[in-house]
Amino acid sequence: MLNIKCENCGKDISSEASSCPACGHPNSKGYCLSIGQQFLFLIIAIGILWAVVMGLEIHFENKKVDVYEQVASDAVEQYNIVKQSGEHAKICLHARIVTAAYLQTNDKAKIQHWKAIEEDECRM
Repeated sequence: MLNIKCENCGKDISSEASSCPACGHPNSKGYCLSIGQQFLFLIIAIGILWAVVMGLEIHFENKKVDVYEQVASDAVEQYNIVKQSGEHAKICLHARIVTAAYLQTNDKAKIQHWKAIEEDECRM
């Protein structure tokens, strides 16, 4: 906060004061934002905040898709392990788990592929 001289009476006043406390003369050198400037600042701040929030939302949506893909990949690995055991009930169950995991990814081709595998494995 700087002190400046009032243009009218010459007394020291704060550079942030809107007028001189001694004589009431408006401080033309004061650092005060007008209502229009405050409104503009608020609109810009809201715009920046909105952009940040939308960017984070897109980032986390992409991370969620990555997680779904990893879950499906892990389910396929588990299915392959169980498939080697030869236990029909477990193989059928894991084929269904893989199908359910791919339903979360919305990958239509893989969903159809694993539904066909599920039907083959669960026939008995």
